[in-house]
Amino acid sequence: MKTSPLQLKWVTYPEASYEVNTDFEGDESLPTDVEIDAEVRYALDGNHSAYLTIKSSGDCVAAYRFQVVVVAGFTFDLEAARDAYKPKVPSTLPTIIAMNVTRVLYSSAREQIAMLTARAPYSSVVLKAVLIESGDVTIKSPGASPEEVLLQIFGVSEEELAETEGRTSGKKKRGQP
Repeated sequence: MKTSPLQLKWVTYPEASYEVNTDFEGDESLPTDVEIDAEVRYALDGNHSAYLTIKSSGDCVAAYRFQVVVVAGFTFDLEAARDAYKPKVPSTLPTIIAMNVTRVLYSSAREQIAMLTARAPYSSVVLKAVLIESGDVTIKSPGASPEEVLLQIFGVSEEELAETEGRTSGKKKRGQP
């Protein structure tokens, strides 16, 4: 076991609520479908943050309707991240880190929802396991351009940046700074 290059500085739950679905007649022990909204913000001063909202899926009939918002500050060790995640292209590291921090927050929010509903009329909510991918996380850099973030935070060289820009032909995918 190694220390992760990604470290949470703090975590808070500014919103956490549930409502019992009194019309529910199914198997309460089955994992529940969810919807997520995730955003990671990279800051040039190193005060990076992540935001995740998990709510019960509108399409799913479940014992509870719920919503949890989790916000966290985080840091990462650039060299350790490069070593651990081994990005094929250096400019993909922001996305890899964003997915990983979002996955950590998802696990944390799952436990928060289970705790909230532990003494509710039905058994605790169990969320379906999900695979959070790059398209599921929005990456922003308020006050900085994506190029500044890549150069200053992620140590991407001018040459690597030019290669990346040549590959994408100026188009940026969702989830990349």
